[in-house]
Amino acid sequence: MKQTNQQLEGILNERYQLVHKVGEGGMGELYLARDLKLNGALRALKVLKNIDSTQTLWMDQEAYILTRLQHRNLPSIFDFSTLSELDRPYLVMEWIPGIHLGQLLEMKTLALDYIIYVAQEVLEALAYLHSQQPPIIHRDIKPSNIMLAKDGGVKLIDFGISKQLGISKGVTVQFGTRGYSAPEQLMGQTTDERSDIYSFGALLLRMLGMDPSIWLNNGRLDQARIRKLSAFPKALKEIIVDCLQEFPQHRPSHVQELIHRFKQLQLADKRNNRQTQQWTQDQAMKVAGQKIAVLSAHPGAGATFIALSISNIYQNYSTPHAYIEHRQDEGELAQRYRDSGMYRHSAVYMDEAIEAANLGNAKYYMVLERAAGDEELIQRTTELAASLALLQDVIVDYSSHWKEQHIEHIVQHADMVVVVNSPWIIQQSSRYMHRLNQLLQQASKQQVQVVWIHNRDQAFQARSAWLQLSGGLPKLQVPELSRKLILNSMWLEQAFPPYQKLTKEMKKYLMPLMKKYVRLQ
Repeated sequence: MKQTNQQLEGILNERYQLVHKVGEGGMGELYLARDLKLNGALRALKVLKNIDSTQTLWMDQEAYILTRLQHRNLPSIFDFSTLSELDRPYLVMEWIPGIHLGQLLEMKTLALDYIIYVAQEVLEALAYLHSQQPPIIHRDIKPSNIMLAKDGGVKLIDFGISKQLGISKGVTVQFGTRGYSAPEQLMGQTTDERSDIYSFGALLLRMLGMDPSIWLNNGRLDQARIRKLSAFPKALKEIIVDCLQEFPQHRPSHVQELIHRFKQLQLADKRNNRQTQQWTQDQAMKVAGQKIAVLSAHPGAGATFIALSISNIYQNYSTPHAYIEHRQDEGELAQRYRDSGMYRHSAVYMDEAIEAANLGNAKYYMVLERAAGDEELIQRTTELAASLALLQDVIVDYSSHWKEQHIEHIVQHADMVVVVNSPWIIQQSSRYMHRLNQLLQQASKQQVQVVWIHNRDQAFQARSAWLQLSGGLPKLQVPELSRKLILNSMWLEQAFPPYQKLTKEMKKYLMPLMKKYVRLQ
């Protein structure tokens, strides 16, 4: 193992292979690592920056706390040791693929139903912590310490300044995050469960679009600002005001009281005919971005062309989005972006099998690994799509690079499936139609929207029979474009992404699809 430019590299303690540095804070650095003793399982590895007795104590405390805890809203810990070469302690934890709440809040305004879902998940974590003997106080509840996993789960992380009541006789180090930490914590006074409740109230403010560091005046809400909360449900406003009381004795005493009040809030909404839904983890997977899977009914149908045209419409609306090309060969995008002189950069938390390029409001990812098996490749694509969808809409171009055994997996990880068909298919190609029927059946079973695109539509004797292949599905007809336009685009354009003149031409044909099924800003 070596250290270059203050960044660790190589294999740590002959077990953990460091993939890349994820981030750092005042005390530690966070790395993505692979556990070589467990078939390369992904782990989050937290390493202290410098040797300091106070920092080491915090790391010891975080490890001690987490090893005792097991809850779906808290990360698991696997190992705690010291780097023999550098004498720096490290903590090995569960890797949570996804983003933190702060990143999501920077990108978009959250729906009230989703805010309530996240709030209730955080409360469940706090209720568990506070129920320990002695109770564990987190003391650093803020958006960046709440992970939104790609599977829809919510986890409260970073226990570096947590404390157990009774261990330190209530004494608090003057430490925390201004705007989120309770007044008594920032002043170094005694903290308890009600300090976490204050931070939870500040978190609610931020999820509703208000910066607590600005809204809170000396640790409390003034009357003018309380009146502005009237835009939200009365019960929610009352929860926030009660949590953000300046003095601990005026706040709710227990998290269980807040859990009960949130349940009452949802019941009240139902009585008032407001369509608040009881969110599940599966529904939370779809809250941020829409995942659009584009598939060819047969090779050469033009799915990549359609997918790029959809991306072009996003670009025209200046809407951030991601585009993923899934295939085992070189791919249409990969070679184009290399030829255009664009430089490769790291793609989220993935490895060397993924290349990526930025262009305007879009990020293009090419998932290609000839050595990978079909199952491994499809897993990489859907994991990448789920992670990216926490921030924006994602277009996944499967083209004809999908098989029958992939259908259920593809549909489960999509919000909409676009099937691209062209008349250039032999009528007797039953294996393609059988595979397509299976896809449509699975989409219907999973209640996933399917849109059929008749690509390269033109006059020919059997056209009516070809059009009937879509059955009763929503459909669009896209005409055969000018051969001159196609050839000029293929031979003369060197830009990335490819076929820009063609995709601009497609806008008028695809806009009905976009307006009806896709959220454009």
